[in-house]
Amino acid sequence: MTIYVYLVGEGTDCWRPVKAVQLENNWFRIASTAPEGEEWEFLCGDVVRCEVREFSSGSSALVAVEKRKTVDGKGII
Repeated sequence: MTIYVYLVGEGTDCWRPVKAVQLENNWFRIASTAPEGEEWEFLCGDVVRCEVREFSSGSSALVAVEKRKTVDGKGII
């Protein structure tokens, strides 16, 4: 599945489509790695909550909005 991750430090709002695996409801594990020179808000392996957002183009997609907190390396909501 494809979700979108925010690109940090780009000057304008930019989103990168990335591969992710759905775990439950709106939670996904990011399976792509950032290309050299890009800084993503969330990284490969992070478990993130996604929600539908509309882009300036009028299209909509799932975007990562929150990283799952962890306690002793175990994900919790």
